Amino acid sequence: MKRDEFINELERLLMDLPEGDRMDAIEYYYDYFDEAGVENEQKVIRELGSPERVAQTIKENFKASDYSEPGDYGAPNDYGAPNDYGAPEEREKSYQNHNDTNEQSISTEQGTKSEKKTSWILIAIIAVLTFPLWIGVVAGLFGGLIGLIAGTFGVVIGLLASGFGLVVGGLACFGAGIAQLFVTQFEGLAVMGVGAILTAIGLLMVLLLVWLAGKWIPALVKLIVNACGKLFHRS
Repeated sequence: MKRDEFINELERLLMDLPEGDRMDAIEYYYDYFDEAGVENEQKVIRELGSPERVAQTIKENFKASDYSEPGDYGAPNDYGAPNDYGAPEEREKSYQNHNDTNEQSISTEQGTKSEKKTSWILIAIIAVLTFPLWIGVVAGLFGGLIGLIAGTFGVVIGLLASGFGLVVGGLACFGAGIAQLFVTQFEGLAVMGVGAILTAIGLLMVLLLVWLAGKWIPALVKLIVNACGKLFHRS
């Protein structure tokens, strides 16, 4: 059953009421359906029950009022049926409460945004006022990191130079030992042995430093760069 069928049947059943009261009753239920919305039409019909039941309730209320209080037309609450929609006045209050809740939510959100904006403004002011202090700290840390990188490279380069020096010195000593063999074999062998040892130590030092430089220095540089990035990002 649709709304128009329900109301037409209800109007037919109320033909024995005075025309004014009958029209008021029909208008009431038209408004009732309009307030509930088209999507809730079937639910309203289920809650109201049959047109006969509604007509009976209207007539009983009409008789009980002794014809002096027209307008009580058997709303669902009059006979105890469930009523998710309530009378129009109740629905209007519900809508008003819903709007008030939304307005409070919007007001709260606006207040939160305003507080965040104020916090950022305060942070900016503090940052400007303390600029000489924190820029000095940042510059000091940055200088320290640069010094650490430069010092690390300096140590590596110095050790590499020492290794190459040992290799060159060892080779020179080995060559001198060969020449000494023609004069004194024992001394020549001793000098050659020292030269070989120095050359071996120098080569091991160079190879070890090259391996360490290729493995650990990039990791150290990456660690320092990441630390600088985090520091400037926070600043």
